[in-house]
Amino acid sequence: MSQVIIDHYEQVLARHYSKLAGDFDQAAARQLALLAELGIEATGEVVDLGAGAGLQAVPLARAGCHVTAVDLSPTLLNELTERARGLPVTLVNAELVSFMQAPGPDFSLAICMGDTLLHLPSRAAVQALFEAVLKRLRPGAAFVTSFRDLSEARQGLDRFLTLVSEPGLRMRCFLEYFEDHVLVHDFIDEVGADGRLIEHRGVYPKLRLAPTWVESELLAAGFTDVKGISAGGLVRIRGRRPETVSV
Repeated sequence: MSQVIIDHYEQVLARHYSKLAGDFDQAAARQLALLAELGIEATGEVVDLGAGAGLQAVPLARAGCHVTAVDLSPTLLNELTERARGLPVTLVNAELVSFMQAPGPDFSLAICMGDTLLHLPSRAAVQALFEAVLKRLRPGAAFVTSFRDLSEARQGLDRFLTLVSEPGLRMRCFLEYFEDHVLVHDFIDEVGADGRLIEHRGVYPKLRLAPTWVESELLAAGFTDVKGISAGGLVRIRGRRPETVSV
């Protein structure tokens, strides 16, 4: 993840990021349902890459998993700390690819959700992550990723999106398309404690990854049983480490 994205989250987005999912408990329940839909039984040691405020880590820990939650945002990790009190969650402030490439324990499940994959700096970094994840999975274990399909460009006014609109807070964005990435222009307006309007503005890139490209790269990295589900522009893809593999 580039410093531009790290700075954007800390200066603009992180304080309100979890509001994008709506009610936390309801959204967390949907995450477990998604894993079940992909045929994933979440048990044992799980690594959550780009854990954010814990939308996946918290319900997985409540279900009995030990979760290693990796993220680069101190703000989001602090929020996760509060949500995960008393739960088997280990927080790690680290870059995802480097963390998975380093020596460490094997996992029974790896997840990389909520557009985290699109925050990586290049397709080469995505490929490196897939290779590193495969090596840290136990035989037969699954990797699940989700992301927004930005491969087809929105046109005209469809590039302007309202993400959150509630009393005292409005979050909007504008999407600017380039060949291999999208620049996301965030506009966040909130009413402070003194009643004054506070404006936050920032821009950061997201990769444009076609679902077919992600599936083919998972296969190229050595994953099998690759399955994708797309609905409403959101993509969920599963792959498994073979029971026997040379890595």
